[in-house]
Amino acid sequence: TSLGVFFLCVVAAAVYLPNVARTWPLRPVRYLGEVSYGIYLWHLFAIEACLRIVGLGPVEFLLATLTFTLLAASASWHFFERPLLDFGRRFRADRLSRVKSAQSGRT
Repeated sequence: TSLGVFFLCVVAAAVYLPNVARTWPLRPVRYLGEVSYGIYLWHLFAIEACLRIVGLGPVEFLLATLTFTLLAASASWHFFERPLLDFGRRFRADRLSRVKSAQSGRT
């Protein structure tokens, strides 16, 4: 019975989580999810760049690395990834509309 209740809670959380993620306190976490691929791509470059800065203590190194990573990930999301995704969606929508119009013309 307790296992069933647990899985009921998991399903309920999965159903309501997208609505909860849109609320104000979780917007930064949602944004991190959007730029997460950029974080993955840029974190090693940020570490390498921060290693070249002389005199950084551990906390400063962490803050500099996080800042550089998030800035690079945000820039790549806004100037590269999102425009390409939007283009792909428009291209796909145009292609689907052409296919549907061609199919309706045949019948």
